[in-house]
Amino acid sequence: MKIKVFVGILGVFGAISAHSASFHDFAEAIAQIESRNNPKAIGDNGRAIGNLQIQLKCFQDAAKFDKELAKYQYSHCFDPRVSKRVLWAYCSKYEPRALQNGDWVTLAKLWNSGCGWKSKTGAAKTRAIIYSEKLKKELSAKRGK
Repeated sequence: MKIKVFVGILGVFGAISAHSASFHDFAEAIAQIESRNNPKAIGDNGRAIGNLQIQLKCFQDAAKFDKELAKYQYSHCFDPRVSKRVLWAYCSKYEPRALQNGDWVTLAKLWNSGCGWKSKTGAAKTRAIIYSEKLKKELSAKRGK
């Protein structure tokens, strides 16, 4: 399912630019940031796998929300299709309104900092903001191609 939205209407809520973006674009941008879109990537000292760098707890949490993921094992996160489904489920569970509205900045902060991202302070909050800025650049670069 693709969500298209005129991102410019998001205004102060995290607009990227006055162009449309889809969940597919968002997932590709996250994959580029996380692993240079390498489905075989292993990071975070072995705690994150696949092109979206999914951790076990994230996979398990998403699988509780999206029962279709229950047929997979964590190691299936090396498959970009499974990883993308995990990303969709995680965003659907914790930020359904942002997902519906195409608020990719909010979803980037969620993906970077976890479900408690709104209460983060200090360095953790700064990392989430920096990550969302990377997302904006990736989406802009994608549109420029």
